[in-house]
Amino acid sequence: RLVFGSARRVLVMSEGMRAYYQRKYELDSVVLPHIYAEKVLVRPSVPREKTLFWSGGIYGINNHAVLDVIRTATALGVTTRITAAGGLAKERVLSWRREGLLVEAVYYPERCDYVEALAGQGAHILALNDSAVSEFGEGELSTIFPTKTPDYLASGRPIMVYCPERYELAAYFQKHKCGIVVTRSEDLPNAIRKVLSKDPDVQACVQNGLMLMPTFSPEHVAKTLMSVIDE
Repeated sequence: RLVFGSARRVLVMSEGMRAYYQRKYELDSVVLPHIYAEKVLVRPSVPREKTLFWSGGIYGINNHAVLDVIRTATALGVTTRITAAGGLAKERVLSWRREGLLVEAVYYPERCDYVEALAGQGAHILALNDSAVSEFGEGELSTIFPTKTPDYLASGRPIMVYCPERYELAAYFQKHKCGIVVTRSEDLPNAIRKVLSKDPDVQACVQNGLMLMPTFSPEHVAKTLMSVIDE
């Protein structure tokens, strides 16, 4: 009450957080999303390999879900490529390789290298743990909108989202029809096959994702911020 009561306006970083604050506190807030400043493709890109790709840290918000995906992909003969800042994915990947999992650690020293690599992957993964198997609470997990999401959407490659159906991340991708959403582990095999295929529905999701990119442009985000300040 002290924080919100003294604020002329509250800015949040995702539609999910806005919905959560409205539902829990009856608070009207303004979404100020992550900025994507690079050039955006106008049509889906062409994959160089049939790989799954994960970018970013693997820890208490996603470790179980990511491992579910990797194990399922391995059973299908599909390699999951993992990158994290500073090459931090290497040690974890080595331990998984010793378990017989098909994983590969990659590292891109410059953001331009990373952005270019995204366009050549088979498909990208977004995954979040169920709160029942995480030390993080339902409120935090259900409102997460990963910072890499605009990067994935702009890459022109399909996205597979694996998280509970009640999470706002699933709701976002279902609302905008910009990715394949999986909410049960038993559905992962078919989802992985589909997201790596030339299915017309998958291609439509990619195109829908590219059409969302203006909402992440520096101009749009700056305009939103300035309108709040001017008010």
